[in-house]
Amino acid sequence: MSNDLEIRSKQVFADAYHAAAMAEADMTAFAAVLEPVRLNWKYEADALETRSGLDNAVGKNTDPAAEEALLQLRDAFADWQKDCWLHELKQQLAQSPAEAWTFFLNRYAYALRHWRTRLMWWWADTAAGKTADNTTALFADRAAEMQQFCEQSRLIEHGRWPEAYPFLRELAGNERIKAPLRAQLWTVCAAIQMHFNTLPDARRDLDKARRLFPELKAIPVCQADLERVAGNPAAAQEILEKHLNAFPGDPEACVSMGRCFQDENKPDEAGHWYDKALEAAPGYSSAWRNKM
Repeated sequence: MSNDLEIRSKQVFADAYHAAAMAEADMTAFAAVLEPVRLNWKYEADALETRSGLDNAVGKNTDPAAEEALLQLRDAFADWQKDCWLHELKQQLAQSPAEAWTFFLNRYAYALRHWRTRLMWWWADTAAGKTADNTTALFADRAAEMQQFCEQSRLIEHGRWPEAYPFLRELAGNERIKAPLRAQLWTVCAAIQMHFNTLPDARRDLDKARRLFPELKAIPVCQADLERVAGNPAAAQEILEKHLNAFPGDPEACVSMGRCFQDENKPDEAGHWYDKALEAAPGYSSAWRNKM
């Protein structure tokens, strides 16, 4: 990261505090919402985790005077993150085109790990030279592959998962991508198979995730979803209870537990688990969709 980009990442938070103060927000409450996100960014430097944290900060906020400052911060940090990724990609290209391709693939897979499908779309189009951020193809020798990434990103953004499945399966098998991200891709493939194909196919894809990176938190949640869809809610709940003992408040697991009760026509219990997901992650859209 360049010094200018590092300074800018700090400035976006400083600007948010200034905007909130000018709007006469409750600054104690504002700091209580925002400081955990800022400190996580300072010490962990994970841009997409920080974006998720900012989504949650917007969701947790109860002060109307602070809302505009938080929304502006979320947008400004997203713009910064994209500029940073592009800067890093160009740096990688200057040093090694092969390493730059690996960097591109891993960032693409990482965006999917965070369900940032619009970011995946932007990342592919930008590397292909098709956005205002970058108008020059960065991988001119991979034009056909880049076209595939651009096309498939649109399918993914629009939820056309069965059409995107072969592409995602191929991506999951790409050894340039780090094992945890490849395992996450296999869980996505398993979910697609579960909803649009057959449960045995889904289990095979999930087994590939388990063999590749068994510690992945998404694996037991995906396994529970498979059991629930197969008509085994008790087995699904047992898997989720064990997982939640290890990872209390995991929002994906809470939503999965809610769906188990929803399938059993127990709306109160289902609502309880969706609320627990929202307590942990107020910006988690899946919990809101299921709760509604």
